[in-house]
Amino acid sequence: MWGYFDDFISHLRQIPGRREMAVPDLLSTIFPNLHYIWVTRQDKVRQAVSLWKAIQTSTWSLDETPLSKDQSAPSERKLVFHFEAIDHLVQQIVAQEIAWREYFDAGRVQPFTVVYEELTVAYEATALNILRYLHIPIPENLMFAERRLKRQADTLSEEWVQRYYNLKGE
Repeated sequence: MWGYFDDFISHLRQIPGRREMAVPDLLSTIFPNLHYIWVTRQDKVRQAVSLWKAIQTSTWSLDETPLSKDQSAPSERKLVFHFEAIDHLVQQIVAQEIAWREYFDAGRVQPFTVVYEELTVAYEATALNILRYLHIPIPENLMFAERRLKRQADTLSEEWVQRYYNLKGE
């Protein structure tokens, strides 16, 4: 995630002899045969609504398996729609995507792009394409386990998306 990238690079620059290296050179030196996989989402408003709900509940994913003793139930806290917060997150998401594109362009990097909306409907095909991109052999008898993560978007999410667009005037 772009928001962590500068800190990550700062930590890598602590390695002796790496302080002055250009970022693409630094990364390819530390990670030989580096491949980039860029996950992006077409619907930035839905992404921002999801992020706003996660911020309020501190719930970033839901596992469909029974709760373990170390896993807590999602927060029962009442969620609050906040246009300015969601709009700020949309702008932040767009800015971070632009930053990644600029980084890839400057470094002449061609990432393997995974579009979230495609991933959710073609998970197995996307996973196989990633393995091919990484040149990882695919076993003939490969079987995918049942997905464990539960979709968090719900009718409230859809209400907020529509409410956002109404207030935005789109």
